Amino acid sequence: MPSEKAGFLKEYDTYRELTDRDLEMLEILNEVTFKRGEMIFAEGNTSNAMYVIRKGIVKIFKKVQEDEQTIAVASQGEFFGEMALVDGSLRSASVRASADVIALRINKGHMDFLQRHRPAVALKLYKILLRTLSARLRRTLKKTAG
Repeated sequence: MPSEKAGFLKEYDTYRELTDRDLEMLEILNEVTFKRGEMIFAEGNTSNAMYVIRKGIVKIFKKVQEDEQTIAVASQGEFFGEMALVDGSLRSASVRASADVIALRINKGHMDFLQRHRPAVALKLYKILLRTLSARLRRTLKKTAG
């Protein structure tokens, strides 16, 4: 039986390779909530965590002078903030809740734990990240070339 927290991932093709047992291991993750309009993190912040949206919508944006330039909008089943988890760099963009949000927070400590105790689960999560990042990059390259 999948964990209460991560069971929703079964609804999304992105996470298709995660088994019920894998999802049980994700019980270690923290569920977090954000109210509509709440800033989740700001560009330039330090962090080592990413978020998977269970419910709600977020706006990912950069400040350009006084304006906000929307980079992407993410909703249920999608994740954001993964670059900080992967490379530990400062946040490259800001994220604000466009609606009330419930999300799973995955930090470096969680990934380190999984790598030590359930390496197959950690590997699956990294494959999901890489596959999604690759698809995002391909879309971006297609837009700039077309």
